[in-house]
Amino acid sequence: MPDEHSETHLYINRSWTGIRIYEVRFARTPDGAAVEEARVNTDTEETKGGLGMRFREPEYLALILDWLAGRDTDIAWERYQATR
Repeated sequence: MPDEHSETHLYINRSWTGIRIYEVRFARTPDGAAVEEARVNTDTEETKGGLGMRFREPEYLALILDWLAGRDTDIAWERYQATR
């Protein structure tokens, strides 16, 4: 069920635990929307294992957002790899 933030917020949770990893707030623009604020879960107990610390990297979130928007992720992937 959508809440009052569902139109402008995106919540990304770990599928097997339901733990929230990202909260992204969007602002409306003439072209659609742009990221206004992004928060990442920095609790190491909740984000350990699997991708672990990668969750904290802004380039990783950019890669996810590009993928969700249906954009080509090659450039975002290269930016992410350059930070490793």
